[in-house]
Amino acid sequence: MKQFNVPIIYRSPLISAIKKFRKQQDKMKKDFTPTFLDLGPLQIYLARHFGFCYGVENAIEIAFRTVEENPEKRIFLLSEMIHNPLFNHLPLDPTKGQILTVKSDEIPQEESINRKCFVLPTGDHQFRVGATYEWSDSSLNITDEAKELLENDLKNLITAKYEIADQQAGVRPTVKDRRPI
Repeated sequence: MKQFNVPIIYRSPLISAIKKFRKQQDKMKKDFTPTFLDLGPLQIYLARHFGFCYGVENAIEIAFRTVEENPEKRIFLLSEMIHNPLFNHLPLDPTKGQILTVKSDEIPQEESINRKCFVLPTGDHQFRVGATYEWSDSSLNITDEAKELLENDLKNLITAKYEIADQQAGVRPTVKDRRPI
């Protein structure tokens, strides 16, 4: 597995030692029991998989390498945009949206539909149908109300028979007037 060049400020010597020990003891990572640290009055259980994942370590390495390779430029990282004072004035609001995944042999797979809601072919006779706009709830919980709303919108668009395979919720940044920034 690739080793990343992550600055020492992002590494804990204790966590690195525990991970190294676990790797030596269980090279195939089949033992999912937690690591138990007995520090006298303090006892700690660490999950088998803890610390930065592959993607986070990769992102940290890319970010520091980019800054190092471009010393004369101002570099903005996606994760920093939230707290970056140069972008705090943007009128972004979190908006929850829900979509359905439906299966149908009767809906044409060659085109997408976008009237009141969208119907987007994803292959193998599956389609994404969406999306709702919910401003007062930013949870990732799906709701029966959203499912009913999307089904009603879909029934107004098509007469084909379909089966609901999945329902998902997500949160996206939006602006109050829905205009581009």
